[in-house]
Amino acid sequence: MIEEPENHLSHTNLRRLLARVADLASRDEQLFITAHSSYVLNRIGVDGLQLVGARGITALAGLPQDTVAYFKKLPGYDTLRIAWPGG
Repeated sequence: MIEEPENHLSHTNLRRLLARVADLASRDEQLFITAHSSYVLNRIGVDGLQLVGARGITALAGLPQDTVAYFKKLPGYDTLRIAWPGG
């Protein structure tokens, strides 16, 4: 579990950490990252996002890969405002 890496790391080290997470990621293991940063979300991939709320958990695992790739190229795009209407 990684909690809000954007609050604890410089931009350079955050980018390194997220690249390392992407390299080591596997479908056989779980990694929980809590973040308030669209940069973190976009770099990891919006297809891994799970919204947790009063109605349960909603996953975005079914997104087309070209959509995921698009947001990875735009790390500064404020994706969380789209994904969470209360944002």
